[in-house]
Amino acid sequence: MRHRRVLRPHLLPQQRQRRLLIPLESQERLVERIGTGDELEVRLDESIVHNLTKNERYALRPLGDVLPIIEAGGIFPYAKKAGMLK
Repeated sequence: MRHRRVLRPHLLPQQRQRRLLIPLESQERLVERIGTGDELEVRLDESIVHNLTKNERYALRPLGDVLPIIEAGGIFPYAKKAGMLK
C-alpha cells in the first residue's frame, strides 16, 4: 500500500517568487513517526524528509519527470526554458 503525504518543501532558489504545492510520496508510513510540532525539512535533491526535531530521515519516492518543472520554478518557466513558449 502506498502512503501519500503533502509536505511543504524548502523552496529552491528559482522558486522564491513562486510557491508550488508538490505532492510527495514517502516510502514508508510516516504518521506514527512524525508528531505535531516536529520541524521537517524536505530535500528534493536527496529525496528525503529530515525530521529536525528527532534527527531522523525518511526516504521519498522519486519525483521523476516533474523534477525539471520544479527546478525551473513552475510549468510556464519550464515551457519557456524548453522552447515550448516564446
